[in-house]
Amino acid sequence: MTLAPSAPMHSPGATQGTLAPSEGRAPLDLFQLAVMLMTSVAVWRLQDLFTVLGAIKIQYIAPALALLAFMVESDPRRKINRIVNPLFKKTMGVGLMVMLSIPTSLWPGYSFRFFMNDHAKTLLLMVLMAASIRSMTDLRRYAVMHIVGALVYSYFVVTTFKLRNGRLGSLIYYDSNDLGLLLVCTIPMCVYFLQPSSKPLTRLVSSASLGMIVFTIVQTGSRGAFLAFLACGAYLLFNFSAITKKVRIYAVGALIAFLLTFGGPTYWEMMSSLLKPTEDANWSGEVGRRQIWKRGIGYMVTHPITGVGGRAFGIAEGTISQIASRQDVGIGLKWSAAHNSFVEVGAELGLIGLGLFLASLWTAWRFVRAIGAPQNAARAGPLGAFGHAIGGTLIAYCVAGFFVSAGYSAYLYTIFALVIGMIKLAGERATVAAPALAANGAASAPRPPSTGRRRGRRSSPVGSIHPGPARLPAGRPVASN
Repeated sequence: MTLAPSAPMHSPGATQGTLAPSEGRAPLDLFQLAVMLMTSVAVWRLQDLFTVLGAIKIQYIAPALALLAFMVESDPRRKINRIVNPLFKKTMGVGLMVMLSIPTSLWPGYSFRFFMNDHAKTLLLMVLMAASIRSMTDLRRYAVMHIVGALVYSYFVVTTFKLRNGRLGSLIYYDSNDLGLLLVCTIPMCVYFLQPSSKPLTRLVSSASLGMIVFTIVQTGSRGAFLAFLACGAYLLFNFSAITKKVRIYAVGALIAFLLTFGGPTYWEMMSSLLKPTEDANWSGEVGRRQIWKRGIGYMVTHPITGVGGRAFGIAEGTISQIASRQDVGIGLKWSAAHNSFVEVGAELGLIGLGLFLASLWTAWRFVRAIGAPQNAARAGPLGAFGHAIGGTLIAYCVAGFFVSAGYSAYLYTIFALVIGMIKLAGERATVAAPALAANGAASAPRPPSTGRRRGRRSSPVGSIHPGPARLPAGRPVASN
């Protein structure tokens, strides 16, 4: 996909004369620090790692601080209207479907509490993070924050919990599969900082971070994370064209070396079961993943509009599933989660909710792939390389998320926030499928006068996809701060 020339860089709804998102300096300030604290609480669970933070209810203080800092913010680059774009609308649409699912939920009170105590905070985090982004510096800061969060959480779990049957067990909040998803999604961000343009110390820390992350992934014993690791590695090797082939080979080689070093006989025995899926209990058992997914698809068919209710998949398993009646004769039944992010969202929010969720992922993917495309490298500048990294994260999420219930993951919504921020920096004006990239302050290309008639195919709007290679206007790179 190629990008077409477009109008001057500013986000939808921005008024003429306002400061372009990539202009000026972007110092670390109270607002961004508050958003980072909120992210560390929502994603990396600082309150669980440090009991004193939980005791002072940091999980409530952090969102309040971030919201207060935003309310007193005066920087025009941080206005809400700058982040209202198609991706923003689709992710908020998912939130709307969570709300609409409450009245028809199998347990309305439970779905209401989920929205108020969980998903509403996740949406708030996404909005505040996206609004806070002013330049590439801000994007890099958030990537570093995720890497640090992954390192701190990894160190905590591997030094606190023991292996059970070759994998970490009885963890706090995240189970081993959830943790595997978070860690493998962070790998592309580490690779991003291995670019030759990064400082030597930065590259050294990124390499060490990769080692710790891969070590912890092995400790989780997650097969979904292993598959995501393979998909992410393939993406980094063959598609991360924003960095040189030499660096890509080095990075993927290091990942493989770490995996072979840390993965013992028990780990490889668990991974080898992927070659014999029909012999696994998840294939044939009534409470195995395959049967759970089939029942989840059934909930989509019977509840196609608003689903069974936000976070109510387990309620459906225990009340309306084909095997729920066994409880009447005293046979126990696990009210299981969906163990699949896509089945989870579809069953709980209906087909409309699932469509919006898939559209959000696709829209984010299309944008980062477009801005990182080779033909746009000169104009996209460092934003293109960062887009490639986020593309790897999205690939890792989709693969690992196919085996865990992470449809409402706060981590995923921070990735959406980064993409929304990138769209703002790129000066998106039409559709995310074809982001608008223009030189800072450059005048838009004049449009031919309308003849009032349509000949052949219809004319394309600003920022739309053109059939041939697009020649972007000359100028200094977008969002180069």
